[in-house]
Amino acid sequence: MLPVMWEKLRLWMQNFERKNPRATDYGHIIISGGSGTGKTRSGIELGPLLSDQIADFGWRYVHIFSRPDIDSAQTVHEPTRLISEEDNYGQSKYQKPARSEAGEGRSEEFIRRRLARAYGMGSSPVPLPSLSDLFRGIRNVEGLNDQTHLLILFQIDEFQLDLEFCTQLCRFIGGSITDPYNNPFITNKTLIVPVFTGTWSAIIDLATDPPHFQVTLAGLDKREDAIRFFEDAWAVVSASSSSSSSSSSSSSTTTSPSARLPSPFKNTP
Repeated sequence: MLPVMWEKLRLWMQNFERKNPRATDYGHIIISGGSGTGKTRSGIELGPLLSDQIADFGWRYVHIFSRPDIDSAQTVHEPTRLISEEDNYGQSKYQKPARSEAGEGRSEEFIRRRLARAYGMGSSPVPLPSLSDLFRGIRNVEGLNDQTHLLILFQIDEFQLDLEFCTQLCRFIGGSITDPYNNPFITNKTLIVPVFTGTWSAIIDLATDPPHFQVTLAGLDKREDAIRFFEDAWAVVSASSSSSSSSSSSSSTTTSPSARLPSPFKNTP
């Protein structure tokens, strides 16, 4: 999954450096699946997992986390009104709304509000800074020079709560990146790639321009597999904790990871 995802990101970043004028030259990422499959965590860890590749490409990245039902100043739409007929497999299909200046304006405000909050820029009743001012402020905080490109992985968790908003947000970014007259993205060498994470079992097309790359995470079918998965994870955490404790202690006595951090799954009925 990661190599393919990196190739998509690398292509979008390369197109951005070349100032390609088509919205289809950029995109967004969707990480979907059932409850408890690690969608939110995958979105959070995407940057750290690809940090070496991004650095080797000569860029820097930051991660911004948001939710449409918490960070938006407006009430989310009712999901039911955004669902159309079912496909041949009985899965819900999404019917994209028409383009809306109001919807794209709301998307811009959402992005500005979240960036401002993340970096402590502007507060009520002071008007929100413009995108260009926000980009310059973020780049200054991150210590970037004028030649370095910045990738903002803008995660929107629980995207299924407001699909229409997500569609309009994609359209706003796609249109703004390719705007030949007023383009804060190109001017400030800052690219936003939305990363949508949420509970959705089918392939979903949030926007045609820009296109998307979707990953669907599946759960573990058997309870035994789930316990084994967490046992392995707990062993790694325990070993890390044991190593940290040993290095900070003057004692030469070594305690096994299992004794130091007993697994909560050992006695699971």
